[in-house]
Amino acid sequence: HTLGVNLAVVFGLITFLFNFVPEVGPFLAAMLPVPVILFDGRLSNPWLVLGIALGGTLVLKFLFGNIVEVILIESQQDMKMHPVIILFLMSFFGWVWGATGMVLSVPLMAAVKGSMYKLPPTYRNPLLMILEGDKRAPARYDAWYQHRHVVQEPMGSQLLRPSDSEIE
Repeated sequence: HTLGVNLAVVFGLITFLFNFVPEVGPFLAAMLPVPVILFDGRLSNPWLVLGIALGGTLVLKFLFGNIVEVILIESQQDMKMHPVIILFLMSFFGWVWGATGMVLSVPLMAAVKGSMYKLPPTYRNPLLMILEGDKRAPARYDAWYQHRHVVQEPMGSQLLRPSDSEIE
């Protein structure tokens, strides 16, 4: 909007939506305003405006993709996986299903890791150690699970048990 580009708000909303499409979404979102900028007769120097618009998009994508998203994902304890395991899973699923397998490998393993609470600790703990690459992963997972999922009883809702005098 500051650069005087028509439909800047619309391009911003489209960019927001296209960023959910992996790999090609941000590229397509950055290329959408190119014809509007270049063929706008009101702009005195459309190439400069195009460079500023694409540069701004690139800088914002770099900051959010490499700093903000990384910090947010690192804070999610339940989705933590070792980078080497991610590369191995991409290679394996790419070998099995091709390019589709490479795209689906991380979401599939995230779904598997998200459902680890259903497994007994005998099976869950070795898998957590492999996926996270850390021997302390089961203890961290148990502490995280207790903190997130165990519902605490409200005050005053203790089970009523008959006393010894009431039983006799």
